[in-house]
Amino acid sequence: MKPIKNLFVKICLAATLMISFFAATAASEPGSAKSNSVAFVKSEGDALVFRTDLLKLPSGGCTLYIKDEEGNVLFSENITTDTHQKLYRINRENMKAIFFEVHSRKFSFRESFNFNTKLEEIFTVTKVN
Repeated sequence: MKPIKNLFVKICLAATLMISFFAATAASEPGSAKSNSVAFVKSEGDALVFRTDLLKLPSGGCTLYIKDEEGNVLFSENITTDTHQKLYRINRENMKAIFFEVHSRKFSFRESFNFNTKLEEIFTVTKVN
């Protein structure tokens, strides 16, 4: 009975260590969806504001490109730090989509956003005395 109990304990310990290792590796992997993001913050007139939260970037540096739906580069910036958090204000100018791309030799990240315009009519009724 004792050898079976020891074997069971060893198997449970090994399984726990493997699960912990894989969970830690997935969470710390550079370029994973959990570590890098771009988010729409708000619109200001005809401009759109986006926030980049780029973490665990490669130590050799990388380049951020902001492109329109046709692939035209609207803005580019070299990033030499391992993290990058910044607000970008971009004039919409009848764009239908925008792409944020970060590239280096060993790293690639991309987020895209589509724009839809919806006109809303507001109808109010007030009582006249």
